[in-house]
Amino acid sequence: MSFVHQIEYDEAPPEIQRLYKACEKQRGFVFNNWKVLAHAPQIMRGFTQFIFAALAPQAVEKRTLELAILKTSLLNHCRY
Repeated sequence: MSFVHQIEYDEAPPEIQRLYKACEKQRGFVFNNWKVLAHAPQIMRGFTQFIFAALAPQAVEKRTLELAILKTSLLNHCRY
């Protein structure tokens, strides 16, 4: 259980719902950290613009992106 309430789709304002849909379309699910970021829509808007640009096809070589994700997960002791 998280310490901060995660805002689910049906609780989110329309702008955040659009971002959730875009994430689901691109990734197949909505990241848990996005559900927490939904508490601060301005921050989430900027964050999602960055993420969509970084994860866009051809933005970064796939192998480099995967290595960056792996290294970040290791540094943060991510369990999944």
